[in-house]
This record gives sequence, C-alpha cells and structure tokens, in this order.
Amino acid sequence: MLDENIRLYIARKLSFHSQHTDDDEFLRVVLIPLKTLVEQVLSGEICDGKTQAAILKTWFLEQNR
Repeated sequence: MLDENIRLYIARKLSFHSQHTDDDEFLRVVLIPLKTLVEQVLSGEICDGKTQAAILKTWFLEQNR
C-alpha cells in the first residue's frame, strides 16, 4: 500500500525538439510502448512501487478510454 500521493501526467501527440540543458546535463529520451512497460511490471523487471503504480494506472485509464 502506498502511503503518499503522486501525480501522474499523461502526454499525447508529443514531438522531439532540441533540449535546453546545462552543460553538464545529459537527457536521453527513450520511447517505450505502454504494453512493454506493463509486461516489465508484471515480470518484476520494473520493481519501484511508484513507477509500477503509474504504469498500471495509465494502462487502466487507456483500457477504459
């Protein structure tokens, strides 16, 4: 059971643009299909509880959309 609040944001129709990062900062953006993320949660590959909750809640919302 989670005992804290987290916010989940779902973004759609995104596009890649140049990044505005600090000189010592590097961000690597990777697109992973939601189905793959759900499979990784169920297989135990993703084990962080907050991340699991966010992925499964997103999957639930998408299934009932």
